[in-house]
Amino acid sequence: MTPAELKRLQKAPTEEQEARWLFTWSQTQRWRGEPLCNYLIAIPNGAYLGKDPKTRAITMGILKATGVQPGVYDYIVPVPTIIQGIIWPGLWLELKRTKGGTVSEEQKAFGKRMGLLGWRCQVARGWVEASKAIQTYLAGVP
Repeated sequence: MTPAELKRLQKAPTEEQEARWLFTWSQTQRWRGEPLCNYLIAIPNGAYLGKDPKTRAITMGILKATGVQPGVYDYIVPVPTIIQGIIWPGLWLELKRTKGGTVSEEQKAFGKRMGLLGWRCQVARGWVEASKAIQTYLAGVP
């Protein structure tokens, strides 16, 4: 094995890869008789905006004018549950790579705002941690 091949194998998956794996997993799971993927909703805030700064600025201006906000988490599971006597209207989930990737100030502020409104908010490193967070939430486990 060459050093380049070894380095590629040791590199952490991208957030997009983790997101694909999470959604694929959700397609194999059931919740109350339905596919879990019906309740795992992606928020395309980190969508591709364009290849050059001018195009990105124009696209972001259009998106902001329609209500897109920086910091919104990657996923929402809009399923109410009761955990230790507290009613949670749903779960906001921010997905990060298993290595690298930081929670932005906007994401921290969003999580705090939603938490104050009674939503469960969680940051997960990788699809496995995200899948466990979803399972735990839906099972009503703290």
